[in-house]
Amino acid sequence: MVCSMGKNAIQVKKVIALWLVLEEIGYHDLIRAINSFDNTTIEALYLEALQCLECIQPNSIQPTGLSDQAQVFLGLIDEPMNRRFLYCKHDFIYKRYEHVMETVCDKIFGETNAVEVDESGFRPVAKTYGQGLAGSSSSEPNEATSQSNLNPDAIDFNPAETPEEFRTIFLTFSMGYPLSRDEIIRFFTKKWGEVVKDVYIERTEAGQDPQYEGWY
Repeated sequence: MVCSMGKNAIQVKKVIALWLVLEEIGYHDLIRAINSFDNTTIEALYLEALQCLECIQPNSIQPTGLSDQAQVFLGLIDEPMNRRFLYCKHDFIYKRYEHVMETVCDKIFGETNAVEVDESGFRPVAKTYGQGLAGSSSSEPNEATSQSNLNPDAIDFNPAETPEEFRTIFLTFSMGYPLSRDEIIRFFTKKWGEVVKDVYIERTEAGQDPQYEGWY
């Protein structure tokens, strides 16, 4: 969003943190779904997320207008959600939001800004099955491409041009199925050799499984 849509880097980081919190409380695969939309839809969801962020702040004012009862993220989540719901749960959601900002977003994007990469060096390219992490398939490349859910507005990517300090990958775990640091390293080493320099896992309380992990 920073590069392809010209959005403010700090606001993008906050929006992503909110989306991650929503995934954590049960709205699974939210970011994957958002990433499959075109830029016009992503921008609408981004603006809604900024409005929702205002409702979870410690000093937020209770929404009272009719518009505050309208469903947010319509078409993205099955269960109804509005800004009044977020306000009523703002203590819990804000605590989780701060936790995700500290343990995930600040580590990946930096404590003050999301990484703003020159578009000449940031050009995403779609991979067919068998080349990425999603799995493998015996289907022909054109068949896999035709079934892609990638954002149609995405720009090409040449990883050889990406500076080393920006080569970070963020992983989310399915509920109840976290991976260890060694498992992550073994997987990527087996696939692509010694490409992992370090792994950061979400800090959790005793008895709780981590849901996020980043590596570079």
